Amino acid sequence: MTIGERLLMFRAKYNLTQKQMSKLIDENINMLYRYENGNNKPHKKNELRILMKLEKLEKERGNNG
Repeated sequence: MTIGERLLMFRAKYNLTQKQMSKLIDENINMLYRYENGNNKPHKKNELRILMKLEKLEKERGNNG
């Protein structure tokens, strides 16, 4: 699964807009759009940072959508 697919799944699960999601992961909304559409891929360091934020947010939300 790509980072873009993970971001899309997370947004769908929690019914978030791209604007809301970009704020949650501290990423530019244009880059988020590119990641989700497979047009861009973050550098490994940035990808790790995003994935760690997603994991933290998932725990905070209790995994129950």
